[in-house]
Amino acid sequence: FKMSKVEHPDISYIKQDHVGKVICKGLSTLYQLQPQNPVDYLAKWLLNYAQQSSREKIMVEASIKKEELKFKQKTKDEEVQKKLQRQADLKKEEEDIKAKFADKVEKTEDLVDIFDDLVEYVNHFVGATGVYIGKLEHLKKKIAEDDLENAHFDEAQPLIIRYLNSTKGHEFMNGQYLKATEEGISYDVFQAKEESPEEQPPAEEEEEEPKTGEEKPPAKEDINSVFVKEVVREPKMKFFKVPKLGSYFAVPLSYESCLYEEAFDTSYENYQKFLEARDEIEEKRKELREQQEKEKEEAEEEGEEFVPKNVEEEFPMPTEEKYITKPISYVLCLDTLGQDREFSEEERQFVKDTIIFFKKKWEEREEITLTKDKLKRHEDMVRDDEMAQTTLNALSEEEEKHVEDELAALAELSEEDKEFEENVIRFRIWAKQIARGSFSEGLLSFSKYTVIKNPRIFQSAFYLLGYNKEDICEPETNKLFWKKAKHFVTQDLLKKVEGYDPLGPKEGVPPRYRLINFIEKNIKDINEEEVGKYNLPLSRLFKWLSMAVSLRKQDIVRRKEKREKARLERDELIKRSEERDQKKQEDLESYLTDAMTKWEQEQAEKAAGEEEEGEKPPEEEQKEKPKFPKEEYEKKFLMEFDEENPAIEIPPEVLDEKDDDYEMEQQQQLQKQKALLQ
Repeated sequence: FKMSKVEHPDISYIKQDHVGKVICKGLSTLYQLQPQNPVDYLAKWLLNYAQQSSREKIMVEASIKKEELKFKQKTKDEEVQKKLQRQADLKKEEEDIKAKFADKVEKTEDLVDIFDDLVEYVNHFVGATGVYIGKLEHLKKKIAEDDLENAHFDEAQPLIIRYLNSTKGHEFMNGQYLKATEEGISYDVFQAKEESPEEQPPAEEEEEEPKTGEEKPPAKEDINSVFVKEVVREPKMKFFKVPKLGSYFAVPLSYESCLYEEAFDTSYENYQKFLEARDEIEEKRKELREQQEKEKEEAEEEGEEFVPKNVEEEFPMPTEEKYITKPISYVLCLDTLGQDREFSEEERQFVKDTIIFFKKKWEEREEITLTKDKLKRHEDMVRDDEMAQTTLNALSEEEEKHVEDELAALAELSEEDKEFEENVIRFRIWAKQIARGSFSEGLLSFSKYTVIKNPRIFQSAFYLLGYNKEDICEPETNKLFWKKAKHFVTQDLLKKVEGYDPLGPKEGVPPRYRLINFIEKNIKDINEEEVGKYNLPLSRLFKWLSMAVSLRKQDIVRRKEKREKARLERDELIKRSEERDQKKQEDLESYLTDAMTKWEQEQAEKAAGEEEEGEKPPEEEQKEKPKFPKEEYEKKFLMEFDEENPAIEIPPEVLDEKDDDYEMEQQQQLQKQKALLQ
């Protein structure tokens, strides 16, 4: 009998755990116990097993469900925890960003330097499409290279908002500008704010009075703003690219600046007055204390009670007057173009709070900087007073002795040449004093100033020594940008001062701002005495600069005059030489004619004498008549002529020299030529 490889379905059914296994287990129990009524027992056992299995199943399902609920709750708790952690991390990250930005604002000397950080910082928290900053200013006039420092400025020019900084992706805005009063709506932020009826608080609502003992909280500062919910519906909106759906928000960044020359002057004057008043009060307090000591002793001797006066109340300490300021205005703009959403009230308030903070810190920073400059100037004034009392006299005596010794070593000079050489000697002495002497430290310390007076002295010195305008001036102007230029006030500058030579030709056409003509014009109205009162080292640099310009001009004119004189002398010698040669030729021809006539007469007389004596030369000799020895006579004449009339030596041709750093005016040149001819 061959067994089938395929199992019968009935057998497969019986072999299932919940069928065959349960029956086997019941039969096993029946066999072990051997009850009297086995069928009834087995039936009851199967019924009991079924009920017990059902309860276990319910318990297992309940347990599973409980575990599932616990797992879900745990997962939910973990998700909540993660969400809270993410929120905490995000909050900490935002706090760190705010703290870092605030720290950067605190440590930055000029907050213009972190405008890029400002726009990125604002954008991080509001998620704008673009954030950009513009400055309110007058449109600059186009200028030439040799225009003066304020040639670009004209109040008649229209006001514009020139964009300077922007977030990444909006660099195309940099350099763009709006005619403030004619296009766009950004200029509205600078107008006086008018409250609409909706913004005014209801008449019946009264401000809640603070409770007894509580201070009234300060009013929250607010600034103007412009908010456009949908830019494509605003007819005044100016687009620099394709319009897109979104909103626009702008706030003014206007602050009171004190970092300019006039404010610096008044601040220092106020400080001087304060010091004088303080010293006077201190003296009065001292006198009152001494007087009260005497009165106290007298009262004690007489046994009387002495009540002293409060010295501080009697003579209160003066306060320093406030420095002057001038307003400088920027505008911060942001948009959501392409996002088709409005800036929320919270986002707009964040921008306002940021700008208020930035403005406040900017004014504080400038006040600190002005104070530093003021105190430094006071230190420099004290140094200058000491120098004037001690060093200057010694330097002057040393200078005079050196000039005297140098002039004594030179040959006899005309008064004009002597004066010129004396100035050259002084110029070189001053250059050494600036580069390695008493004035070098004072000049180098100018790099620590934020505001200086007479900036054109440094500007002209930079130009004379070959510095580029683009490195030291404000863009599109000829005005010195001291913030950049002061980084060039180094030992290298002083070495260039010492190495500059105003004498001799200078080839290579420089930019017009480096011409001696412009440098002379740039320092023309600077008063040397006023510069000396301000700063002695700067005064010495100004003297050196003025002398450099003067010597350079004199040297160019003197060398030009010498060349013209040499040309005239050479032309005269050439003319005399030509006349000599002509006379020589004419005299030679006359001499040879006379000599030939005489020689022919002598030959004729000689021949006649020979015939009288009967001497007749052979026929061959009769054919060869003697020739006039022209070369011998010519040689003799030339030797005698050259002895009596020596040859005139013609000097080499006078070549032009290039002085490309100075443009001599045509009228001045004609006057010099006329004087030479006379």
